[in-house]
Amino acid sequence: MSLILLTVATYATFYYSIEPIYKDIRIVTSIMNAAFLSAFSILPTYQTNALQINEYITGFFMYDLLVGHISDKKNILGLLTGYIHHSVYIGVLTYVRYTEESDLIYIFLPFEVPTLLLDLKKLYPSDSLDLAFGTFFFAFRILYNIYIIYAIPIKPYKLMPLITLCLHSYWFKLWLQKNRRQK
Repeated sequence: MSLILLTVATYATFYYSIEPIYKDIRIVTSIMNAAFLSAFSILPTYQTNALQINEYITGFFMYDLLVGHISDKKNILGLLTGYIHHSVYIGVLTYVRYTEESDLIYIFLPFEVPTLLLDLKKLYPSDSLDLAFGTFFFAFRILYNIYIIYAIPIKPYKLMPLITLCLHSYWFKLWLQKNRRQK
């Protein structure tokens, strides 16, 4: 629990330190997500266990909800993509933590590759990053998600990837529609 609070405090401090410099919440959010993913990618090299990674992710989602709620004047956080999505993940992370099955979170790590590309695209807008985002989103959040549904042998654990697939399919449809309109 202390790692969760430490993560929330660290990211909130970092956010409020850089927010006055950039003034655009989208850029600050992209920097924060990139920091999260960068730190997240090196955690396994420091002999962390699944429980510590679980607490780190939970802390980041809590920070994102808290700061997003307080600072998000333009409602970028959104009901579905922010509040519901993050709350469900916090609930799932808490559940697998207390059922001592935190290793399950490793299955979902590839989902964050498109997030990094999306944040890079916000910082450095380009068509090639947009295409890379769409390609990786489809590969990891649609195809890989379908694979997870079939690969997980325990039926109760199939529900989360199934719900996630529905949400990711909806987001991918929105991305396709947006890109069709722009071209």
